[in-house]
Amino acid sequence: MADTLRNRSFRKLSLDSKLAISVSGALLVLGVLVYLVIELASPATLGPLTFGEKVMVSLLQSATPRSAGLSVLDMSGLSGAVLFFTMFLMLVGGTSGSVTGGIKVTTFGVLVMTAVNLVRGRENIEVFGRQLSKQTVYRAITFLVAYFGAIGIFVLVMSLTEVFPIDWIFFEVFSAVGTVGLSTGITPDLSAAGRVMIIAAMFIGRLGPLSLMALLDHRKQPAVISYPQETVRLG
Repeated sequence: MADTLRNRSFRKLSLDSKLAISVSGALLVLGVLVYLVIELASPATLGPLTFGEKVMVSLLQSATPRSAGLSVLDMSGLSGAVLFFTMFLMLVGGTSGSVTGGIKVTTFGVLVMTAVNLVRGRENIEVFGRQLSKQTVYRAITFLVAYFGAIGIFVLVMSLTEVFPIDWIFFEVFSAVGTVGLSTGITPDLSAAGRVMIIAAMFIGRLGPLSLMALLDHRKQPAVISYPQETVRLG
């Protein structure tokens, strides 16, 4: 916001601001379309509402998985596709520097642009006329791997301790790690072990990203030697 007020032109904004605004806007529009199109006639969610109310609710549901965790819909009534998409929004989260969870929109933007540049055959990662450092790309990938690793562990344990469908367990874990607060309604019925897992997931989701970034900064070491390059098979 300060960058926008200071420069008053998207072209003059920093790369961080451009990524935050463009990715947030794209996710907001995409979320509205997904909720509106898939849940339009569902009697358990948007079906009984007027068209204007459907648009307003879709807008709220598009924004809230990445921020507040508020909801005017029954999450258990969502279709499997929308439930999965909501987990994706909780994975991305809000903007770096905010109190939201997730990997952050700028991290997601870096990962997407890395894939786009690699598909185009470019060695350097270029975004909005700027080149990202390899260190930034490596950190984004490390952050995503660590995030999925934590989610995988919590889902594995809860799939052994809980009797609920696996997609609901996934949703619960994504919500906890993303510090969102949305639920399909199974939270009160979790076992003692399941509740401990959710508490731990929220704790890691809140402090884990900060700790990981601090660790990466602290352990940054200059390269004193260079090894011969060799390729490995991928895909």
